[in-house]
Amino acid sequence: MGAVFHAGWVALFIFTVSQGTSGIVRAMLWLTAPVVTAAGFGLGLTLLQRYDPQSKTGFARAFVTALSGCAIGAVVMSPIGPMFVGLGVLGGGTVAVAIWVASGRSGRGRNAGVASGASTP
Repeated sequence: MGAVFHAGWVALFIFTVSQGTSGIVRAMLWLTAPVVTAAGFGLGLTLLQRYDPQSKTGFARAFVTALSGCAIGAVVMSPIGPMFVGLGVLGGGTVAVAIWVASGRSGRGRNAGVASGASTP
């Protein structure tokens, strides 16, 4: 879902810039990129909870985790160029969510079953 939200943001950004908008509107759009992408990641993890009863992910925690990754990705890629910021946002959010899920903080991952008292194979 993060990639879908990010693609929607990119389409809106390209359409808005092609209309000859001011610098303030462009700056506001750039600032919304991490928020929109993180909302997509948060929604995706919330939907996962619906289909996977072992997952205990809340939207707020998933959103904050993804937002931190998106922001870090944007900052890391900004010296390279403005279009790379979009890739940094998507990549940073993906890495942050993957680490979060793998660490078991979402109720999934390696130690999720052990923490809930389930037996290990």
